[in-house]
Formats: sequence, structure tokens, C-alpha cells
Amino acid sequence: MLNLAHHALFEFSKSNPCDTEHPVIMDQIFDVEMNRLTNQRTINGLKYKIKKLKHKVHALCGMKMIDINFVKTDQITTVISHELFTVFNWNKVTNEEQASWKEYFHMLYELLVRNDDNDHTESIILARSFIKYHNVLTIPEKINCNDPMYSIISSINDSFRELKSEQVFIYNSLKHIKTVIKEVQQRTTCIQHEIVKLQREMRAREDDNEKYLQLIKWSVR
Repeated sequence: MLNLAHHALFEFSKSNPCDTEHPVIMDQIFDVEMNRLTNQRTINGLKYKIKKLKHKVHALCGMKMIDINFVKTDQITTVISHELFTVFNWNKVTNEEQASWKEYFHMLYELLVRNDDNDHTESIILARSFIKYHNVLTIPEKINCNDPMYSIISSINDSFRELKSEQVFIYNSLKHIKTVIKEVQQRTTCIQHEIVKLQREMRAREDDNEKYLQLIKWSVR
């Protein structure tokens, strides 16, 4: 805020010309310029602090703090995709038992396989949801070991069991997610409050500097 002397001079300047021969006025103008420069340095420092705090908030984004490694599940689903859609395609199905397993695998795939288009947050939410669907579907009757598709059906079934096991492991590692998100919310909210305070101070100093600049212009007319 402008001190009383500067505020009085600012009000005086609105309706009076500057007397450049008046020592008190010119002394105040010199003081105004010094304050303006000091203010500008402070404003620059505030801008830098605000920028750093905004970067910190961005880095502390709740879901970004949750690190999940989907490499193993992605490897398993790659195998499943190849075997289910290429090796065991519908052209290979010749009996009802095979059709039952084929349809079961397709439904299981839709329930348990993560989409590559899912972003980080969506992947985390899905990782906590997959296990809810592990036992939803009815498993078909065990296929005869002499069936020509027995080997591939067994392989796909084993891969899905492996996928389920890995999904359970990931789910267990995410049990702390609510605590992490709440803690991050508290931290980022405190930072945002600090940003608001700094921005308020910066705007006040910018307003003062605008008045200081008007006084300086007034003094050289």
C-alpha cells in the first residue's frame, strides 16, 4: 500500500500540476521511484514463487502419485489377444463346447482387459475394479482332453488365471490409494491457498506501481 505521503501526493496530482522546483515534492517523487523499483523486484520474486508452486501442485496430482506397473498384465493380455483372436478364431470352432469356451473368453476379455487408450487415472480406477468381475461369469464345462481345441483353450484359460492373479496383486498394492489422495488433496489445497495469497499481494503491488508510474509521468510533464 502507498504510504500516507505518497497517497496524498497521488490525490494532489489529480488536480494540480507538478512544481518541479518544490524540494518536498521532488523528494517524494524520488522516493516514489525507489519504491516502484523495489516493488517491481518483489513482484518478479512473487511471480517466480507462484510459478514454482503451480509446478509443485501439478507434480503432486493425486493420481500421478500412484505408480502402477502394467508391464506384466500387458504381456499377458498380448498373449491372450493373439491366442483368442488369431489362433482360436471362430473359424476353428466346430462344436458347442468350443463355442461355449470361445464366448466365455470373449466376455472375460471385455471385463478384465485394460484398453491402451485409458489414461493413468482411468487405469488406476480400472485396476481397483477388475477383481469385482473375476467370478461373475459361469465357467463352461471342462472340455474333453481329446478335443482338437483342448490345448489352446487350456492355454488361454491359464493366461486368464495368470491375469487375474496379477490383477489381485495390483489391487492389493492400491489399497492405500484413498489415504494417498486425501493427503495429496490437503497438501495441494494448502499450496493453492498460498498461491492465492501471493497473487493477492502481487496484484496489490502492481496497483501501487501503476500509481507510482502515474506520479512519475506527472512529474515530467
